[in-house]
Formats: sequence, C-alpha cells, structure tokens
Amino acid sequence: MKHISKLSVDLFNELERKKKNLIEAQRKTAKKIWEDVVSDAPVRSGEYVSSIQISETEITKDKITTSIYSDLPVGGDNPKWAKVPLACLLEWGTGIKGAISNTFDHGYGYRLTPWCYYDKYLHMWVTTEGMIARPHFLPALNKNKSYYMDQIEEAMKK
Repeated sequence: MKHISKLSVDLFNELERKKKNLIEAQRKTAKKIWEDVVSDAPVRSGEYVSSIQISETEITKDKITTSIYSDLPVGGDNPKWAKVPLACLLEWGTGIKGAISNTFDHGYGYRLTPWCYYDKYLHMWVTTEGMIARPHFLPALNKNKSYYMDQIEEAMKK
C-alpha cells in the first residue's frame, strides 16, 4: 500500500510539472502570435496597435486558454457601432470592398450596397463601399500553428 501511495504522489507531481510546462509553452506561443499581429496590424495611429493585448492564461479542468485581442471599440456617435471592436472591422473589412477582399470565413454578412455617412473630421457627407479586409490576427495564428505544436512537444519532453 505504501508503494501505491508514493506512486500516486509521483504521478500527481509529474502531471503538475507537465501542466506548468504546457502553460509556459502556450504563453510563449501567445507572445510570438502577439508580436506577429502587432507587426502586421494596419496602423493609422498608435491607439489601435497599443490596444492589442495578451490575456492572462486561464486554466479549467480540460482547457488552457490564452487570448490575443483588442477591445478598442469603433466608437463614434452611432450607438449601433459604439461598442463594436474595431479589430473585427479591420480583420474582415466592411461592405462591398470587405466582401471582395476577405478570404477568411467568419459567418457574418456584408452590406453589398454603398452607403453615406457624415464624417465629422472632413465636415462633409461621404459615400463609401466599405473598406478592404486587412487580416492580421488569423494570419498570425495560422503562421504559428507548427511553432505551437513544437512547443507542446518540447513541454511534454521536459
């Protein structure tokens, strides 16, 4: 019985060590993905790029989760857009131009007719067909899949 008890403790300690290694591998991969997202992000001002963050790593019973995200809202005077994350519009584009240029499936539809809005900075009405997609999150994720697998493999060997 004494040997089973020691084996149980040893197994538990080994699992905890592997879990720590996996968390470290995920954080290291998240940092690499974040660097690629930031370097490929469309920059008009530093506000958007500086809003791109890495979340704390969350551990549940069967998952280790780390997110790379931007919660910078589109904002503006229209309540419909005030809380929409700007990253979504930049990643997938908008309107006709977004529909034509986006190559990633995201499940949202595009407005396929031009529209007008008042631009308070230009002080005039503007007609637009939207903006082209400028993917930077999904390409960074795809680019680092094999890196992540290598990190997991290494973590399990330690």
